[in-house]
Amino acid sequence: MGVLVIADPNGVLPFAESGFRFVAMTLEFLKRGNSLLLVAMLSVVGPWALTAQAQGDDPLTPEIRMQISEIQDLQTRQRYTDALQKLDELEAAHPEVADIYNIRGSIWLAGPLRDYDKSKEQFEKALQLRPNAMAALFNMAELEFVVHHFDVAEKKFAALLADALKIPLPIRHLILYKQAVCMVKQGKISDAEELVKKNFTFMDDTPAYYYTNAAVEFQKDNKPKAQEWMARAEAIFGKQAITPYVDTLVEVRWLPHIGLPELKESTAPAEAPAK
Repeated sequence: MGVLVIADPNGVLPFAESGFRFVAMTLEFLKRGNSLLLVAMLSVVGPWALTAQAQGDDPLTPEIRMQISEIQDLQTRQRYTDALQKLDELEAAHPEVADIYNIRGSIWLAGPLRDYDKSKEQFEKALQLRPNAMAALFNMAELEFVVHHFDVAEKKFAALLADALKIPLPIRHLILYKQAVCMVKQGKISDAEELVKKNFTFMDDTPAYYYTNAAVEFQKDNKPKAQEWMARAEAIFGKQAITPYVDTLVEVRWLPHIGLPELKESTAPAEAPAK
């Protein structure tokens, strides 16, 4: 699973998975409970800093930034109870900080605690405060993905790519990869293969090309071929860089998923259709 919690010196950003410095940081994914929590620390800077300022977001004070950093550290170390308590304290003093709810929602998606309803409630609160916050929008898509509502998740991931040129390449590729996995799980293999042709090559700076092909082979029940694609990716990029891609396959139960709940395969929407 890939929950985003991102920040820059002027406030927590919607999508700090930006630039290669960002890549190094975000590949410190919280793999706790096999959940892929993308967490960029407060030191990350990049294109999204300009976006946040352009949107007129009020900068967070150094004190709030420090508190968020401490909470993220607790989350990384799986001290979820302590992290939730710190979030409650921060919310009591600063209920206007949308990132509080995004982080809390990501904690409720961690394997040992996974609670779909609580996570969704928190991400919705974050979006009420910042309707265009990329992190919360991504997390709402990921929420559908981890409960195997693949048709809903596919649409939400696709919507995130509307401003694709503004999204840093590592994140754009991760979203496209997840979108492709959603297609594959719905039996739309030809669509996923077309997505690969249009967006990825073996020369890319991300493992997306290899792991999307692996997903296709898993769906075709060709596990040896899928493992071959995965092995090639690891040989090229290393274990750290492939973590979010591996965890995505764990979430769809193609790889061992100790600590995650069993789910029935479903593409039923988790929310009522718009009237």
